[in-house]
Amino acid sequence: MSCLLLGTRRPPVQTRHIHGQGEFGSERLSKTLAVDSSWQREGVNGWYQSLSGFYTKARYDTSNGGELNDLRDVDQILFTAGLTKIAGPLTHSLNVYTADESPAAASGGDHNGRTFTGLAYSLLYRINAQHTPYLSTSLQDVEHDSTHPVFFNTKHSGETKSLTLGWF
Repeated sequence: MSCLLLGTRRPPVQTRHIHGQGEFGSERLSKTLAVDSSWQREGVNGWYQSLSGFYTKARYDTSNGGELNDLRDVDQILFTAGLTKIAGPLTHSLNVYTADESPAAASGGDHNGRTFTGLAYSLLYRINAQHTPYLSTSLQDVEHDSTHPVFFNTKHSGETKSLTLGWF
């Protein structure tokens, strides 16, 4: 019923996944468990809206002399909202996201905690099925929870900017 109130032509698409990762090559470096859920709605005149949420749990191997690796363990929660416009061969996408990474260790590792917020835009031009040049740009603000104990006791924060021009 909410689909009719929103004026969609098709019902929204909802997905849920559980992901896991354990090895890199032949070495077990970390264990990662991620759960995500997303929703996408097709609007009218080529407009699409989307929302997604992710929870990720990363745990690092503490065997073979890596007892302090648990200081790198984090739990992350990430939310993303997107708006896409398809107009002929052009696709415009705008996404805003925010996330919080919290250290999992009971004591220590606070410097691995951080909060970040970002904005990303991309433009694709479909020449044909084999050629699609694209332009993407993003801006991300990062705030770490505390100072790093080894690297000059600095608290990292700031912006990351990117601009990418490519072809696929």
